Amino acid sequence: MSRLDDILKTGFGWISPKGNVASCKMHEHFKSIRKHRDLSKELKKQFKQMENTLYDCEMECQDLEDEYGRGHGEWHNYELMEAQLRSDMWSALIQAGWVRFGEWSGNIEFQGIQESLDKHNSIIYIVAREIRKTGCDISFEIREST
Repeated sequence: MSRLDDILKTGFGWISPKGNVASCKMHEHFKSIRKHRDLSKELKKQFKQMENTLYDCEMECQDLEDEYGRGHGEWHNYELMEAQLRSDMWSALIQAGWVRFGEWSGNIEFQGIQESLDKHNSIIYIVAREIRKTGCDISFEIREST
């Protein structure tokens, strides 16, 4: 059960709509699943569009900075766009049936729509039971399905 060992090491991961578990590092939730075998073609396309949009915005900011000097790059536009696109992508993953989990500050939280949390309750139980050995409390963030 090496995947469980990986999850216990990192404390973070995803449960796919098909019930496959993928561990990830704390700040690498998107990186860990953007090419996951269970990711739908539609979500892969959304990831690619997000990357392209961010790249275009980054180039615009850099062009402004190159033309007008340091401090004129309007980098706050990039940061705002990145935050919005990440939020949109997060919502798309959750709505598509992915369950995200993470351990921090003595707590492990599972995030997903009710249908996904119910569907994967046996996997959630196993992950939670094992992580709980480290003394974590368990909570659920149930998202509204659209």
